[in-house]
Amino acid sequence: MINVIDKIIEIDNKLKKDYVVRGINLWPISRTYLSILLRNDIEVNRKKDKKSYKEMIFKIYNFSISSVSNNPFFAKEKDIIYLSPFEANREIRDNKLYNIYYDELSLTYPERTLIVESGALMRKKRRYFSSTIPQEIITFSGRIKRRFLNFQRQEIEVVNEFVNNIGIILGINNKNDNDNIILDNFKKCILNTVKNLLCCRDNWKRWMKRISPKIIIYHNSSPQIINLWAHQLRIKTAQYQHGIISGLQPSYNYGDIFFEDKYKTYLPDYLIIRGDKWKQYTRIPSKKITIGYPYFSKKIKGIYDNKIENGKEEKNEKEVVLILSQWPIRKDFVRYAEYLANNLDYKQYDIIFKLHPKFQEKVKEYSSLFRYKNISIIKEGEIYDLINQSNYIISSYSTAIYEALPFKKPIFILKNDISEATIPFEIGYRFSKPNELLRLILNKKYKKANYDYNNYFDESWKTNYSQFLINEIGLNIN
Repeated sequence: MINVIDKIIEIDNKLKKDYVVRGINLWPISRTYLSILLRNDIEVNRKKDKKSYKEMIFKIYNFSISSVSNNPFFAKEKDIIYLSPFEANREIRDNKLYNIYYDELSLTYPERTLIVESGALMRKKRRYFSSTIPQEIITFSGRIKRRFLNFQRQEIEVVNEFVNNIGIILGINNKNDNDNIILDNFKKCILNTVKNLLCCRDNWKRWMKRISPKIIIYHNSSPQIINLWAHQLRIKTAQYQHGIISGLQPSYNYGDIFFEDKYKTYLPDYLIIRGDKWKQYTRIPSKKITIGYPYFSKKIKGIYDNKIENGKEEKNEKEVVLILSQWPIRKDFVRYAEYLANNLDYKQYDIIFKLHPKFQEKVKEYSSLFRYKNISIIKEGEIYDLINQSNYIISSYSTAIYEALPFKKPIFILKNDISEATIPFEIGYRFSKPNELLRLILNKKYKKANYDYNNYFDESWKTNYSQFLINEIGLNIN
């Protein structure tokens, strides 16, 4: 992965020519996808899941109802727009779907805020924040136009030249079958992406002009083109921190070319971060603004308030080892869990194996854990409650490592190239072999870790958010 970001930055610095198709610069809108291809995170010939007849009918019905009752083009003007995937609704509150990234911020100034969710048409519950509309209505007519859009020969030649140039910079042109697969998939991605963007561009710009927001905020790197369209309408944009920020992530680190005005317009005006510490792990021309992570701060406060109310911290009958599995190295965590189960006294230790969401479907890969009575396999559950009830936290480079800091529990980090590059050495204890992890757990000479987690999660998020809207966006907030 370290090599991937080096390659992406190398392209940023060596790409001397602009490759443009109908006003869309190809590199900014394909950069993230190329990094995914180079990490081999995409299964090349993956089959799409077949939707059942009932699911299709439900989606059509839901789309029709949303078109009438929740049409984005009927929305009133709003100052603050959040673009969010439906998957951000990770909690149920009052039997409603709660967005862990944006609902607390949105509820600060609800009358001035609108959330636009992609993939929201399949939801069966109401949203906790009521001013939420489906993105699909904006892009629907574009899907129809897409069937009739064809590229001209010279446009295909521009794409071919661009892909060939990328291959030359990476040194993978005509080297082997895997390199050819990467470049072929990269080309397909570019053609599909440009076609999709061209077909929905007018609708997006018409909608943004209709709503006239002062700021559009999103939390991943995919809407670079939204930055371009918003800037053309003189609307400011911001990317909200999603997970860990490190020097390995293309969405937070850019080469020299993106510090030029013509490329900078594809990037947000602001990078909103959770704490000042994250600033040192990114290279981006956007202005860095510390706000915080409201969901996390309120969760931690709730847990501490509960401890104070009860008068003391509840202790487990056994010591609990929490293993937070991660998708790319899931098999390693299974191996470590088995080793601990075989070598820790089951009368003194319980092991909780928390599955990564992607891992849940790979039952065969963790089925060996079912035979151990001292291992509990957890698919769902509040991660903060799991950390709070555990005595030891085991992970590698998960966001949960940082989220565990206020609990002052020993954190054991599986050592590899990524964890060494992303997790500061002052956090946690490193291990690289099963017996090393066992020794760490059995060693009782721990002092409670006393990290200043406010460096990573600024608790003054309400004040920070208001100051951002007033000083940077120019909103008049009473």
